[in-house]
Amino acid sequence: MKPSSDQTKPMTFYPSLEELSSFDKYVANMESQCAHKAGVAKIVPPKNWVARKVGYDLAEMDIKIKKQLEQSICKTKVAGAFTTKSDRSIPSSNLPEYHRLATSSNHLPPQHTSSDDLEQLYWKQVTEDGPPSLAYKAKVQATLTDPDQAVLNLANLSSILFGMTEEVPDLCLPHLSLGMWKTTSCWQVEDMDLYAVNYLHHGAPKTRYCVPPQFGYKLEQVAQKLFPGVTGSCFNLLRHKDIMISPKLLLDNNIPVNKVVHEQGTFLVFFPHAFHAGFDHGFNISEIANFALPRWVEYGKRFRECLCTNKKRSVSFKMDKFVEKFQPEMLSCWKQGRDFALHPEDPEFVQRYCGDMKTRLYLGFITNTEFERLRESLKLKRKIAKWFKEKFPNLDYTDHFELVKRDENYLNTPVLKLKKSDKSVKGVDKLSTSNHMAVKKKHRQDVVVKKGFGFKGEKFEDLKAKRSLFQCPSNKKHKFKACRTCSGCKEEDCNTCVYCLDKPRNGGKLVLKQKCKKRVCGNPKMGTCPMCRLEA
Repeated sequence: MKPSSDQTKPMTFYPSLEELSSFDKYVANMESQCAHKAGVAKIVPPKNWVARKVGYDLAEMDIKIKKQLEQSICKTKVAGAFTTKSDRSIPSSNLPEYHRLATSSNHLPPQHTSSDDLEQLYWKQVTEDGPPSLAYKAKVQATLTDPDQAVLNLANLSSILFGMTEEVPDLCLPHLSLGMWKTTSCWQVEDMDLYAVNYLHHGAPKTRYCVPPQFGYKLEQVAQKLFPGVTGSCFNLLRHKDIMISPKLLLDNNIPVNKVVHEQGTFLVFFPHAFHAGFDHGFNISEIANFALPRWVEYGKRFRECLCTNKKRSVSFKMDKFVEKFQPEMLSCWKQGRDFALHPEDPEFVQRYCGDMKTRLYLGFITNTEFERLRESLKLKRKIAKWFKEKFPNLDYTDHFELVKRDENYLNTPVLKLKKSDKSVKGVDKLSTSNHMAVKKKHRQDVVVKKGFGFKGEKFEDLKAKRSLFQCPSNKKHKFKACRTCSGCKEEDCNTCVYCLDKPRNGGKLVLKQKCKKRVCGNPKMGTCPMCRLEA
């Protein structure tokens, strides 16, 4: 289903100072005109509204940058899809120093004639072969708006979050974002699906992309297909805010993407559950703050957060006081854990599954324990039971999604589909037991001959030298292990080599028990125990 162009086209508003004096009411008025359907809207304030009367002399701004990030781009084999990695060890600095870095020859944008032209150059530079593309960004909890500015002051927005500093201490405060050419904001929704408002104080524009909220689940489907390795460890991988997918790739997969150029002196408003991303055209300073309207409460209650066990979860907070104030009739059920409902933007197949699940419980086809288990899986991952898929096979399920890739090498490669009824996979299934044993024996012979196999460019003598640097009093034989940070370790499984085809998920019998041929570590680390000592 594709939405009409009127529903998804971002709107631009030109309010008066009087209208902006009550920001929450004005945003509610924007929503009454269906502005939230597009996920993003622009506000152009009147000319007599000034955020900072003294202007933007960088030398006069007392802004200390404690956390400056070096952002590098990790390319994938699919054109228009990559991840970013942030190095947080960059020394602290101040605003003039950051400006000198952003305007140095290495970080100036290329010559261009329009924002569309620069957009094409951006995607060309971040996806072409060569050394990693680097940019620097910074985030400072501060505001540049004059304290006496009573209208549209992001530090004092009229919002249901106002006065909730104990419940949401950080989200109530604005922060400054400093960017330069190629600084990338990856696909993300705001924490707890909150609203966000972004004011560009000074500098070059930003290109911002936004997927309408009702199509957010499709963006998650594409990300899960493009990055199956990350999906295996965290279903809600876009909460990590380090995955970028080009709008062309999304459009190829029938996902509408809105583009807005954010200029100096204007505001962008992002609505609940609107996935957004973008990049900076050059040095700029913007100010961002979260806010909420009563309509958000249901979004906050159903927000799906990061599921990682080894990664810091998304910012979250208790919803009790918001439910008590705006949904008092549901407070008792909410505190008892009985207020179960779907996310407002969940797709049709999830709604039908939820109704069918309740019907089965009522008829006694499933127990209360089974219902609770299914409900929790639905709440966290939108996971659908097998019996429902068999009953309604033609719905738009996540695992039935067919990804369209832009890379020519992959356009003609069929997506590998395996069902439990499939007993064979090409390349592995036809091997008899004796053939498996022969392959296994040959592989072991190869490993004996090629000592240090699996570590790119490392000779056995070099590995032995590294091992000699450590002495273990307990005489344990420690092995080398992959670093998990180099490009080889982050390479996705090819699903075509003999090792990939040997894996059970591809129909193999797990005879070889080796990682993909293309996942070769270039910086192996010596495994140690607490007793090990580094020799002088």
